[in-house]
Amino acid sequence: MTTINFDSSQLVRPDGTVLTMYTSGQHPDQTLVLTNGLGGDIHAWHHFVTHFAPSTRIISWDYRGLYASSTLGQRTSVTMPHHLEDMVAVIGAARCEKIVLVGWSMGVQLNFEWMRNYGDRVNGIIAINGTAGTPFRTAFQTDLVERHIPQAFEFIRKYWQKAAPWGARLAGSQAFLRSLQLLGLVGHTLKSNDFMDLAKAFAKLDFGVYSDILESVGNHSAHDVLPTINVPTLIMAGQHDLFTPVTTAREMSEAITDAELYVVPGGTHYCPLEFPELTNLRIEKFLRDRLGWNIE
Repeated sequence: MTTINFDSSQLVRPDGTVLTMYTSGQHPDQTLVLTNGLGGDIHAWHHFVTHFAPSTRIISWDYRGLYASSTLGQRTSVTMPHHLEDMVAVIGAARCEKIVLVGWSMGVQLNFEWMRNYGDRVNGIIAINGTAGTPFRTAFQTDLVERHIPQAFEFIRKYWQKAAPWGARLAGSQAFLRSLQLLGLVGHTLKSNDFMDLAKAFAKLDFGVYSDILESVGNHSAHDVLPTINVPTLIMAGQHDLFTPVTTAREMSEAITDAELYVVPGGTHYCPLEFPELTNLRIEKFLRDRLGWNIE
């Protein structure tokens, strides 16, 4: 597995959930709060951390029920409000003051929900491959996903344990990567070792919990928050992202007063791994030009 320079610690929430937190870097005056997506663990960000940790402080965590954070007995406790409460606890434990929010996929929605409640604590927003809400309405630019997703969730909850051994074998294969590339779900620039790291961690998840989280994300909307945002915002989209299309990113950038849109040429939903140098340099430009940060 790819080495990533993070210090990890655990945070116990009032309901007994144990969150695993990650910190990197030594510059608290330039703090990036990294809210992840559902398609990979913290190793999806090893290029980002390598690039920015020398000049910033990076805070992140695994969502409740996923990866190194504990699974839950109460599956109703994985809604967006619960993730927001966890985010409050993580940022509090890290003793962050003014922050810049960096979100990928689900993390983009969570960050906009943070802005609804705690926007005065934010200096800027970086939204990568995400939407402000109801992602199934725009995924693949068709309504078929939204119409059939409830049945898909029920199927996964019912059969995922039986299929888990086969899924783990499939996820770690080169053939699976090539299939995803042919379908356009990931790009051809995604390195095999990066994909294998994500696939192996992903295959170990409790997909009952995962489905509950994904269903909550699908029902969540923070579209009403966008016109209220008054901090510099960078919206990044993949040119060929099927999950959160460029049209969705463009609509978000138009709804936010001080937003700029950058489309990663050739990118899919995994831009930070497919085009890490381009992604990181564009973020660095935003931090320098718009927020006056010193990135060495």
